[in-house]
Amino acid sequence: MALKILSATSPEMLQKMIASKDISGLSRLPGLGKKTAERLVSELYDLVKDYAVEFPKELSDVSEDAVGALTALGFDMTSAKLAVNEVLKEQTVENTQELVRKALRKLNKTR
Repeated sequence: MALKILSATSPEMLQKMIASKDISGLSRLPGLGKKTAERLVSELYDLVKDYAVEFPKELSDVSEDAVGALTALGFDMTSAKLAVNEVLKEQTVENTQELVRKALRKLNKTR
């Protein structure tokens, strides 16, 4: 099962998914259902909690809208959160659309 999981994602991304408690993202990995993903998070969260993705408080609505848009486009929750977080650290954004565009550029560079 571990080989299936690691063939679908990198170890770093797996850490970030567990730290962010991204059950839906984890359950999309091959060999993992919702219950197994929840168990993985409960057992490994303490080991990887330092990798959790947090948003700045003042832009949380815009950030969450952008993450929602990116997940609707097919990106997993953790990748979307990481891309949005990177954009917000580098520069200020006017609105959700601009944030989604810049995050998409980051996500396309990593693929």
